[in-house]
Amino acid sequence: MEGGSILDYEQVNRVRREEKSSRLLQKLDPHDFFKRYRWTIKFYQIEIEKAQQDEDSERSGLLYNDMTTIKRRVSEIYALREKKFVLLAALEASGGNPDTTAISKEEKPIYDEFLSIMRRGRYEILEGCAEDDRDVEFAPEKEGCIEEILKEEEQLITDTASPPEKDDVTKEETPLTNIEDIETPEEPEKVLMLATDDILPFSGYKRDYTYRKGDIFTLSKSRAEILKKTKAVVEVGS
Repeated sequence: MEGGSILDYEQVNRVRREEKSSRLLQKLDPHDFFKRYRWTIKFYQIEIEKAQQDEDSERSGLLYNDMTTIKRRVSEIYALREKKFVLLAALEASGGNPDTTAISKEEKPIYDEFLSIMRRGRYEILEGCAEDDRDVEFAPEKEGCIEEILKEEEQLITDTASPPEKDDVTKEETPLTNIEDIETPEEPEKVLMLATDDILPFSGYKRDYTYRKGDIFTLSKSRAEILKKTKAVVEVGS
Protein backbone atom coordinates (compact mmCIF):
# COMPACT_ATOMS: atom_id res chain seq x y z
CA MET A 1 0.00 0.00 0.00
CA GLU A 2 1.24 3.51 -0.84
CA GLY A 3 2.76 5.26 2.19
CA GLY A 4 4.11 2.16 3.96
CA SER A 5 3.53 -1.48 4.77
CA ILE A 6 0.54 -2.57 6.79
CA LEU A 7 0.57 -4.47 10.07
CA ASP A 8 -0.30 -8.13 10.21
CA TYR A 9 -1.89 -10.08 13.02
CA GLU A 10 1.42 -11.44 14.26
CA GLN A 11 2.94 -7.97 14.72
CA VAL A 12 -0.10 -6.62 16.54
CA ASN A 13 -0.38 -9.64 18.85
CA ARG A 14 3.35 -9.60 19.66
CA VAL A 15 3.35 -5.91 20.64
CA ARG A 16 0.22 -6.43 22.72
CA ARG A 17 1.72 -9.45 24.48
CA GLU A 18 5.00 -7.68 25.31
CA GLU A 19 3.28 -4.54 26.60
CA LYS A 20 0.84 -6.51 28.70
CA SER A 21 3.46 -8.74 30.32
CA SER A 22 5.73 -5.94 31.61
CA ARG A 23 5.32 -3.03 34.00
CA LEU A 24 7.90 -1.10 31.98
CA LEU A 25 7.16 0.77 28.78
CA GLN A 26 8.28 -1.36 25.82
CA LYS A 27 10.01 -0.15 22.68
CA LEU A 28 7.71 -0.44 19.71
CA ASP A 29 8.69 -2.73 16.86
CA PRO A 30 8.30 -1.47 14.24
CA HIS A 31 9.17 1.98 15.61
CA ASP A 32 6.42 3.57 13.51
CA PHE A 33 3.84 1.11 14.82
CA PHE A 34 0.96 3.57 15.17
CA LYS A 35 1.57 5.14 11.77
CA ARG A 36 1.45 1.70 10.19
CA TYR A 37 -1.69 0.97 12.15
CA ARG A 38 -3.42 3.94 10.51
CA TRP A 39 -2.27 2.73 7.09
CA THR A 40 -3.63 -0.71 7.93
CA ILE A 41 -7.08 0.63 8.81
CA LYS A 42 -7.11 2.70 5.63
CA PHE A 43 -6.21 -0.43 3.65
CA TYR A 44 -9.07 -2.42 5.17
CA GLN A 45 -11.55 0.39 4.49
CA ILE A 46 -10.55 0.46 0.81
CA GLU A 47 -10.75 -3.32 0.48
CA ILE A 48 -14.15 -3.45 2.19
CA GLU A 49 -15.46 -0.80 -0.21
CA LYS A 50 -14.20 -2.81 -3.20
CA ALA A 51 -15.84 -5.98 -1.90
CA GLN A 52 -19.13 -4.16 -1.45
CA GLN A 53 -18.95 -2.81 -5.00
CA ASP A 54 -18.34 -6.37 -6.24
CA GLU A 55 -21.27 -7.48 -4.11
CA ASP A 56 -18.96 -9.92 -2.35
CA SER A 57 -20.63 -9.82 1.04
CA GLU A 58 -18.62 -12.75 2.40
CA ARG A 59 -15.26 -11.08 1.73
CA SER A 60 -16.61 -7.75 2.96
CA GLY A 61 -17.72 -9.36 6.23
CA LEU A 62 -14.37 -11.10 6.79
CA LEU A 63 -12.41 -7.91 6.14
CA TYR A 64 -14.66 -5.96 8.50
CA ASN A 65 -14.16 -8.52 11.29
CA ASP A 66 -10.38 -8.45 10.80
CA MET A 67 -10.32 -4.65 10.87
CA THR A 68 -12.46 -4.54 14.03
CA THR A 69 -10.17 -7.03 15.80
CA ILE A 70 -7.03 -5.05 14.94
CA LYS A 71 -8.68 -1.80 16.10
CA ARG A 72 -9.62 -3.34 19.44
CA ARG A 73 -6.16 -4.78 20.11
CA VAL A 74 -4.24 -1.66 19.12
CA SER A 75 -6.56 0.41 21.31
CA GLU A 76 -5.68 -1.92 24.19
CA ILE A 77 -1.97 -1.48 23.44
CA TYR A 78 -2.26 2.29 23.56
CA ALA A 79 -4.26 2.20 26.82
CA LEU A 80 -1.51 0.11 28.46
CA ARG A 81 1.17 2.51 27.29
CA GLU A 82 -0.85 5.55 28.33
CA LYS A 83 -1.00 4.36 31.95
CA LYS A 84 2.78 3.95 31.91
CA PHE A 85 3.15 7.50 30.52
CA VAL A 86 1.37 8.83 33.59
CA LEU A 87 3.64 6.94 35.99
CA LEU A 88 6.79 8.06 34.17
CA ALA A 89 5.61 11.68 34.05
CA ALA A 90 4.74 11.62 37.77
CA LEU A 91 8.21 10.29 38.59
CA GLU A 92 9.95 12.94 36.49
CA ALA A 93 7.73 15.75 37.82
CA SER A 94 8.77 14.85 41.37
CA GLY A 95 12.46 15.15 40.50
CA GLY A 96 13.19 11.61 39.33
CA ASN A 97 15.04 10.56 36.20
CA PRO A 98 12.97 7.80 34.55
CA ASP A 99 13.99 5.99 31.39
CA THR A 100 11.83 7.44 28.61
CA THR A 101 13.71 6.00 25.64
CA ALA A 102 10.83 3.62 24.85
CA ILE A 103 8.52 6.54 24.11
CA SER A 104 7.99 6.76 20.37
CA LYS A 105 8.34 9.95 18.35
CA GLU A 106 4.56 10.18 17.97
CA GLU A 107 3.98 9.66 21.69
CA LYS A 108 6.57 12.20 22.87
CA PRO A 109 4.29 15.30 22.61
CA ILE A 110 1.63 13.48 24.64
CA TYR A 111 4.14 12.53 27.33
CA ASP A 112 5.42 16.11 27.48
CA GLU A 113 1.86 17.34 28.01
CA PHE A 114 1.36 14.91 30.91
CA LEU A 115 4.64 16.10 32.41
CA SER A 116 3.72 19.78 32.06
CA ILE A 117 0.35 19.27 33.78
CA MET A 118 1.91 17.36 36.68
CA ARG A 119 4.66 19.92 37.23
CA ARG A 120 2.17 22.75 37.20
CA GLY A 121 -0.05 20.82 39.59
CA ARG A 122 2.81 20.33 42.06
CA TYR A 123 3.52 24.06 42.16
CA GLU A 124 -0.11 25.09 42.51
CA ILE A 125 -1.09 22.49 45.12
CA LEU A 126 2.10 21.98 47.15
CA GLU A 127 3.71 25.41 46.86
CA GLY A 128 0.63 27.57 46.47
CA CYS A 129 2.12 29.36 43.45
CA ALA A 130 0.79 29.12 39.91
CA GLU A 131 3.43 28.69 37.23
CA ASP A 132 3.04 29.84 33.65
CA ASP A 133 2.33 27.38 30.86
CA ARG A 134 5.98 26.79 30.00
CA ASP A 135 7.63 23.47 30.78
CA VAL A 136 10.02 24.21 33.65
CA GLU A 137 12.28 22.01 35.71
CA PHE A 138 11.35 21.52 39.36
CA ALA A 139 12.89 24.58 40.97
CA PRO A 140 13.90 24.37 44.66
CA GLU A 141 14.22 28.15 44.76
CA LYS A 142 10.45 28.32 44.35
CA GLU A 143 9.94 26.59 47.70
CA GLY A 144 8.57 28.77 50.44
CA CYS A 145 6.02 30.56 48.25
CA ILE A 146 3.29 29.98 50.80
CA GLU A 147 5.33 31.59 53.58
CA GLU A 148 6.05 34.63 51.41
CA ILE A 149 2.39 35.05 50.52
CA LEU A 150 1.34 34.78 54.17
CA LYS A 151 3.92 37.40 55.17
CA GLU A 152 2.70 39.76 52.45
CA GLU A 153 -0.93 39.30 53.53
CA GLU A 154 -0.02 39.86 57.19
CA GLN A 155 1.84 43.07 56.29
CA LEU A 156 -1.09 44.23 54.16
CA ILE A 157 -3.48 43.69 57.06
CA THR A 158 -1.16 45.62 59.39
CA ASP A 159 -0.80 48.53 56.96
CA THR A 160 -4.50 48.86 56.27
CA ALA A 161 -5.80 48.24 59.78
CA SER A 162 -7.86 51.15 61.06
CA PRO A 163 -6.68 52.88 64.28
CA PRO A 164 -8.43 51.85 67.48
CA GLU A 165 -11.58 53.74 68.11
CA LYS A 166 -11.51 56.22 70.97
CA ASP A 167 -13.79 55.57 73.88
CA ASP A 168 -16.96 57.56 73.62
CA VAL A 169 -17.07 60.36 76.19
CA THR A 170 -20.37 60.15 77.94
CA LYS A 171 -21.67 63.50 79.01
CA GLU A 172 -23.10 63.68 82.49
CA GLU A 173 -26.78 64.23 82.48
CA THR A 174 -27.86 67.44 84.16
CA PRO A 175 -30.27 66.60 86.97
CA LEU A 176 -33.62 68.31 87.01
CA THR A 177 -33.72 70.82 89.82
CA ASN A 178 -37.06 72.53 89.21
CA ILE A 179 -40.39 70.79 89.64
CA GLU A 180 -41.56 72.61 86.51
CA ASP A 181 -38.98 70.69 84.46
CA ILE A 182 -40.72 67.38 85.21
CA GLU A 183 -43.40 66.62 82.67
CA THR A 184 -46.66 65.33 84.12
CA PRO A 185 -49.63 64.08 82.15
CA GLU A 186 -52.34 66.66 81.86
CA GLU A 187 -55.55 65.90 83.75
CA PRO A 188 -58.47 65.54 81.33
CA GLU A 189 -61.13 68.23 81.57
CA LYS A 190 -64.12 66.96 83.55
CA VAL A 191 -67.80 67.70 83.01
CA LEU A 192 -70.86 66.95 85.21
CA MET A 193 -73.43 64.67 83.60
CA LEU A 194 -76.99 63.53 84.43
CA ALA A 195 -78.23 60.16 83.26
CA THR A 196 -81.69 60.56 81.72
CA ASP A 197 -81.91 56.82 81.05
CA ASP A 198 -80.17 53.62 82.07
CA ILE A 199 -76.73 53.38 80.45
CA LEU A 200 -75.24 50.08 79.40
CA PRO A 201 -71.86 49.25 80.98
CA PHE A 202 -68.88 50.81 79.21
CA SER A 203 -65.12 50.75 79.78
CA GLY A 204 -63.37 53.69 81.31
CA TYR A 205 -59.70 54.49 81.81
CA LYS A 206 -59.28 52.30 84.91
CA ARG A 207 -62.60 50.42 85.31
CA ASP A 208 -66.00 49.71 83.83
CA TYR A 209 -68.87 52.11 84.43
CA THR A 210 -72.62 51.52 84.85
CA TYR A 211 -75.14 54.29 85.40
CA ARG A 212 -78.87 54.30 86.10
CA LYS A 213 -81.45 56.88 85.21
CA GLY A 214 -81.11 59.89 87.55
CA ASP A 215 -77.43 59.27 88.41
CA ILE A 216 -75.16 62.31 88.41
CA PHE A 217 -71.50 61.72 87.63
CA THR A 218 -68.43 63.28 86.07
CA LEU A 219 -66.69 62.21 82.87
CA SER A 220 -63.88 63.48 80.76
CA LYS A 221 -65.12 65.86 78.14
CA SER A 222 -64.23 63.51 75.31
CA ARG A 223 -66.20 60.61 76.79
CA ALA A 224 -69.09 62.88 77.65
CA GLU A 225 -69.36 63.96 74.03
CA ILE A 226 -69.64 60.31 73.01
CA LEU A 227 -72.36 59.54 75.56
CA LYS A 228 -74.34 62.63 74.66
CA LYS A 229 -74.86 61.14 71.20
CA THR A 230 -76.86 58.30 72.79
CA LYS A 231 -79.43 60.81 74.16
CA ALA A 232 -79.13 59.03 77.54
CA VAL A 233 -77.23 61.84 79.31
CA VAL A 234 -77.21 65.60 79.51
CA GLU A 235 -74.47 67.93 80.61
CA VAL A 236 -75.31 69.81 83.78
CA GLY A 237 -72.04 71.58 84.55
CA SER A 238 -68.28 71.35 84.72
